[in-house]
Order: sequence, then C-alpha cells, then structure tokens
Amino acid sequence: MNKTIETDPESLDVLKKMVFMGGFPELTVNKKMEPKFWFSAYLQTYLERDIRQLRQIGDLTDFQRFLELLAAFNGGVLNLSGLSGDLGVAVNTIKGWISVLEACNQIVLIKPFYKNKGKRIIKSPKVYFLDTGFLCYLNGITTKEQIFKGPLAGQLLESAIIGETIRDFYNRGEVPRVFWWRTSSGQEIDFIVERKGKIIPIEVKMTSRMHKNLAAALFSFTELFAEETKKAFLINLFGEKLRLGRKVESLPFETFIEMLAKDKI
Repeated sequence: MNKTIETDPESLDVLKKMVFMGGFPELTVNKKMEPKFWFSAYLQTYLERDIRQLRQIGDLTDFQRFLELLAAFNGGVLNLSGLSGDLGVAVNTIKGWISVLEACNQIVLIKPFYKNKGKRIIKSPKVYFLDTGFLCYLNGITTKEQIFKGPLAGQLLESAIIGETIRDFYNRGEVPRVFWWRTSSGQEIDFIVERKGKIIPIEVKMTSRMHKNLAAALFSFTELFAEETKKAFLINLFGEKLRLGRKVESLPFETFIEMLAKDKI
C-alpha cells in the first residue's frame, strides 16, 4: 500500500490557523487582533509580573533568551547541560526556570514510558510548549502560511496534538498520563497515552503520503505490549481515516480531535 490523499485545503487552513493562533481566549474572541502584538504584550506581562511572583529572577533578559532557546528545542529531549552551556547560566538555574514554566502550565515534560520488556529505553523527558500560538511567536513565525514549513513543522503538529490531549485529560477531571518511548536501537513512539488501564501509542508524521512502513514503530510496540495496548494511531496530513493493521489506524488530525471529544481515544 502506497497512497497519497491530501488533506483538503479548507481543513488544512483551519488547522494552520488553530496552530498559529493558539488557545488563549483573547485571540479567539477578538478576530481582528494581531497575534504577534498580543503575544509580545503577553510575554512582557508574563515576565514582569507572573515570573517575578513565582521566582526571584535577577535578569529577565536571560530568562527571555532561555524561553526562546527552549522553544527552538520544542519536542526534543530535555538537555539541561546543553541549555546551561548555551546560555551561560548554572544547571540549577535552568532547573528552576523549567519548574516555573511547568507551574505556569507553559510547558509539559513528557516522561519516558518504561516497562521491562527486555529493551533498553531512553529515560530522559521531552519538553513541549502547551500553547502553539506562543510557541510560534517565540520561534519568529508571524503568519499562518509559515505553519508546517521548515524544520519546526513536525514539532508544531506534535505540540498541537499533545496540547489537545493534555487539555482533554483536565477537562475530564483526570491527571494526564502521557509518556514517550524510544529504544536504544532507535525505535520511537511520540506519545503513549495511558487511560482506563490501557495504553495507546501515538505517532505523528508530517506527510500526506501513506504506506505501512510509516507505522513500523507502532507495529513493534503493539506486538511488544500486546496485552496492554488498546489501539494505536498514526496522525498525519493524509486526507482520510485508514486501517493499517488490527490495532493500528492512520488518522487525519481533525479526526483525532473529534475522537478525543467523543471519548473514543
């Protein structure tokens, strides 16, 4: 099987706009407001008021540089030493800043999924910004036409998915249980959602071309964790829902969001 079905232009435009605008109500209500101006004001308010209330930060310029650098590494494995070296500040300072961002629900750290199945697993967390609009602003993305172009495309789609998933947990009064998985041999699953005693692996691909090889890690995971795995999803820009295997399905982004809302994930 090797098929290409593009997401229809209208649906893709809605998705780009959703990612670009993010989820802050002010931007949703006021359609005429320019996101870059609102996020600029928000950043200053956030830095000058909220951050200083939570933690004594002497140099706000360093903290803003940290935010921008962290946004550039969105979706990557958290490397405290690397951030410390790039910014010229102590590792303990970076840890404190990370804690502040977590407390403010700006970021989420996705911890590794680990159950002893005979494979060595990478054990560092990944970091994601929860609001894609703020993430776009910090990365210098100023129009929705820039969404899904360039090296940050995949990370933006991943952030949109993890943001919707985390909010769905909270909306149901549940503590989010989302992990990631990568073996030392390189097999990787972006997100492992644990709910109602079952686990659901989710892989994200920035593609409208579909073939079963894209789901190779999902097939391996569902075989390794057969009893615990309820179903597995490959979320992408392919224009229709498609069954790839007994437990593995390819889903357009909008279908995934609809299934979340209907408690079908």
